[in-house]
Amino acid sequence: MFLQAKAWPTVLARYWGKEFQLRSHQQPIVENLTEKRDVLALLPTGEGKTLCFQLAGLVLGGLTLVVSPLLALIQEQVEDLQAKGLPAWQLSSQLSPEQRRKLLTALTNTAQAFLYLSPEQLQGAALQTFLAELPPRLLVIDEAHCISQWGRSFRPAYREIGSLLSSWKQRPVLGVFTATAPPQVQADISQVLGLKAPKLFQGSVLRDNIAIRIQRCWTPRSKRKALLAGIQGKTLIYARSRQATEELAQALREKGFPASFYHAGASLTQRQAAYQHFRSEPLAVLVATTAFGMGVDIPDIATVIHWHLPESLDAYVQEIGRGGRNRKFQAQALALWLWGEKGGGFNKLEAELPKRVWQLLGKGLSLIEVQDRLDLSDQSLNTMLLPWLAQGWIQPLAGKRYRLNAEVLSREMEWAVFRAEKQEQQFLRNQQAAFRRYLKTRRCRREQLERYFEVPLQPGCGLCDCCI
Repeated sequence: MFLQAKAWPTVLARYWGKEFQLRSHQQPIVENLTEKRDVLALLPTGEGKTLCFQLAGLVLGGLTLVVSPLLALIQEQVEDLQAKGLPAWQLSSQLSPEQRRKLLTALTNTAQAFLYLSPEQLQGAALQTFLAELPPRLLVIDEAHCISQWGRSFRPAYREIGSLLSSWKQRPVLGVFTATAPPQVQADISQVLGLKAPKLFQGSVLRDNIAIRIQRCWTPRSKRKALLAGIQGKTLIYARSRQATEELAQALREKGFPASFYHAGASLTQRQAAYQHFRSEPLAVLVATTAFGMGVDIPDIATVIHWHLPESLDAYVQEIGRGGRNRKFQAQALALWLWGEKGGGFNKLEAELPKRVWQLLGKGLSLIEVQDRLDLSDQSLNTMLLPWLAQGWIQPLAGKRYRLNAEVLSREMEWAVFRAEKQEQQFLRNQQAAFRRYLKTRRCRREQLERYFEVPLQPGCGLCDCCI
């Protein structure tokens, strides 16, 4: 049942406790959503965005639809809502057709509910038929930077969300959340989703309990020594390749550190074991690729180290934001800069690659299967998918599969891919140039990040290597 917009204090006390207080930035976000205004909220990791949209959804009533790319986080939030006695479900590929039908029936008969799903699951025909007649009152887009083509976390299915809304009987309020998004990404998000005069809420780039340091290393040996010295408490180390994570974890174990590795190529069992070990052991060390990133909610990470330089300031801020989430201690963020090292490069597409990807999609393979078959990075695959989606040559289906709307890959379709690649290369060069300026600065590093993301400048942090 719809409540008055100002009813949020009563709802907050009922479900989160009478002593619970919203942080200063949370209240205006909740109030704007409950007053049916679109919101774009850029909040650092751990600043309570989940509470904002759950509380607003309860006040608005009806169905709150939450789109997130993070299956583990979806499960956590669904269980948390259910523990509060609230009807909440997850729509996933693991549900049978009969279970899906029962879920949609339950939603029809429930006055208030939360439904969590991935952007790929949102494409399903049965769900779209349901939403056309019974649309949500609040549509939440989490990790919204995945919408933008100007980023390596881009998920093609995210870009279809805006067009899906046009078939719904009534447009919902949109709550769009992410940790970081420079102006170019903000504009892309707003355009793709069709946000209507959204209220922008932009928090600080990083929590104030993270001390940033860049350490120059002139030789590989000095870099290894700096790494060993930098490991303090529970430590997350980012490396660029799968092979590097395994080799570095092994080297650290030989030095007596309780280290494990995590990357997308490891089995599900291996990844779960590494995650649980890192979460439960107070002095654990995890060496990971960026596969260990969005949605990670481990409160006591004391140190984040970049063994290899990240590809951009966007990625850098996302990754060091994993540290010190519980705010009970000062976390360390250390990047080791080996002389001559550059950030991640761009993998040039082979001439025959678009044709091979097209053929595999036509055979019904999922994106994950295509990547495994051709050993493709997310970046390379997305460079092909984006222009094909934009022109309507492919259509997303559930399960990260695509319907081809043309029998063969034409020369025009191939040219579109290589034009997109050229554009992506220029964007990457600009990102790398911005990161090089950041590495070389003698001014407060937090101030440099604030300038890059165009947020209000704060006084010098007094914590980074440039301020001390």
